[in-house]
Amino acid sequence: MEMKDEKNKKPKAKAPKVKKPKQPQQDWQPHWSLRALQSVWTVAFTVLKIALGAAATVAIICILCLLVFAGVLGVSQLTALLLFPKAAAKLSRKEMEDLASDIAEDLGLGAAE
Repeated sequence: MEMKDEKNKKPKAKAPKVKKPKQPQQDWQPHWSLRALQSVWTVAFTVLKIALGAAATVAIICILCLLVFAGVLGVSQLTALLLFPKAAAKLSRKEMEDLASDIAEDLGLGAAE
């Protein structure tokens, strides 16, 4: 019988939370020179952070451009080293010069005649 009574009991209402009163802020006013010094420091530090961020961004862009440039040069050099011996075995020097000048003219790199 006691078990049934325990199940049928209504749960106790929770006690309302008591809000803590807000603590007033300090009424301390620093000297004008300290406030000016803080303002100067804040501005200087902000400018320094912006300058360092810009310099880091430029450095990263330059490094990436150099890596891409070196990669392109490396690929072109490897391609030339692999293809030149095969082309030299099949073509004469004059034929290779003619092909190179034709490619240069097609790309707009050749001298106008």
